[in-house]
Amino acid sequence: MQANTAPETAIQVTAGTDSLDAHGRVSAGWLFGQLDRLATQVGEVLTHGPIVVVSVNGFQLQVPVHDGETLTLRAECLRQGKSSLTLKLCAEALRGLDVNVMVTEVIITLVAVDLQGKSRIFSC
Repeated sequence: MQANTAPETAIQVTAGTDSLDAHGRVSAGWLFGQLDRLATQVGEVLTHGPIVVVSVNGFQLQVPVHDGETLTLRAECLRQGKSSLTLKLCAEALRGLDVNVMVTEVIITLVAVDLQGKSRIFSC
């Protein structure tokens, strides 16, 4: 297994009213959905086709996310196997004008699949 030498991938999302729970805080489910989208985008680019998530290691929120905050989501490839990838996903919230606060860090494993859902070998 080897790590990908591609640069880290990052996107920005803004937490809006559609992401709030009953108490006015951004729901963990919304944030996890954003991280899942990033993992899928990166995984499909690196494997040149469809992927599935097979493992998520410890989704823990370190600080709450508030309505209107901008989040930077980053993905870094830690390991590449014959048919799988392990990514480190990070979410940071922009607080104020120039302070980034770590919200969560997740290790996620993806497997490349064919159209029948069976694992497939890929090369980057």
